[in-house]
Amino acid sequence: FELENESHKDRTLITSLRSSSSSSTGSSSTGSSNSSRISHIVNCHLSGGAAPERRLRQVHDAIDQIRKYNDATERELTQQRKGKRPSPKGIALAERKSKEYENASIVVCGDFNSDGNTAVRKLLVEGCVMPEWREPQYPNLKLTSKMRGHGFGSGFVDAAELAYGGNVCDGDYSELHSTSGDARPATYVVPNLASLLLLPIGSEEEGGLPARTQFGLQIARGLAETLNLSDFCEMEMDRAFEQVDHDGNGLIDRDEVESLLENVYVATYGQQIEQERNNFFRGFGKNQGSEGLTK
Repeated sequence: FELENESHKDRTLITSLRSSSSSSTGSSSTGSSNSSRISHIVNCHLSGGAAPERRLRQVHDAIDQIRKYNDATERELTQQRKGKRPSPKGIALAERKSKEYENASIVVCGDFNSDGNTAVRKLLVEGCVMPEWREPQYPNLKLTSKMRGHGFGSGFVDAAELAYGGNVCDGDYSELHSTSGDARPATYVVPNLASLLLLPIGSEEEGGLPARTQFGLQIARGLAETLNLSDFCEMEMDRAFEQVDHDGNGLIDRDEVESLLENVYVATYGQQIEQERNNFFRGFGKNQGSEGLTK
C-alpha cells in the first residue's frame, strides 16, 4: 500500500491508500498502475454521551472529505484537457486516476459511541438524514438544519449485520433479541450494559420515586459481596474502608478506586462473562466438545 491522502477531522482520520497487485504477481512497473486500486479508510472515535448531532456531523464531514478528494481528481482532469498544450499522456494519467477514485472502496470503522437506530447509521446505510428525523433516544433533539447525505451510491453495508444476519449492535434490544443463536460478535463477548443503564425494571415505587434499575441492584449487590457487607453499620463501613485503602494512609486514591471497581464488576458479572465467552467460542466448533477453531 502507498499513502495517497490523509486528513484529520473532528475525532476522525481519513486515509486514502493505493494498492497494487504487481507486488504479489511480479508484474512489471509499467503494468502496475493498471491493477492498482484506491481504498479510503475512515477511522473514528466519535464523541460520547448525549451528542448525536455532533456524531452525525463528525461522520458526515469525514465522508465529505472523500468527496473532496474525488473533486480534486476531476479538476486535475479538466485542467489537463483545457491546458494550452494538452498532453495526451497527461490526460490519460488524469483520466485513469479519476476512474480509480470513482471506483474506490470506502471503509468506515472505529468506535461510534452509539448503537441501534442512530443518525450515524442512517446516514451510512440509508444515505441521508433529513432535518425532521430524530433518534429514538433523543426525540426532542434536532440533529441537523439541512439534509445530510454522503452521495456514494445506495448506501454502506453494515459488515457485522451482513455476517450475523441482523443488527447485532442495537444496544437497547440486542440483549433481549439474539440474532445469531449462541454465537455472538467478538465485540459483544462482554455483556452490553446499555440496557441495564437505560431500562428500568418494575413500576414506580411509592412516593413518586423513579423505578429501580437492574443495573443499580446488581452493582449494589456486587459491592456488598466484594466488601463482605451485610449491615451498613459504622463498624462495617470502617472495615470496608480499610479493605479499599490498601496502603493504609487514610485516603482512597485513584488506583484503589479502580481496583475496587474491577473487583465489583467481576463479582457482579464474572459468571455471565464466562458464559458469554464460552457461547462465543462454541460457535466456532462443530460441537461443544471440540477444542480450538475448526473450519
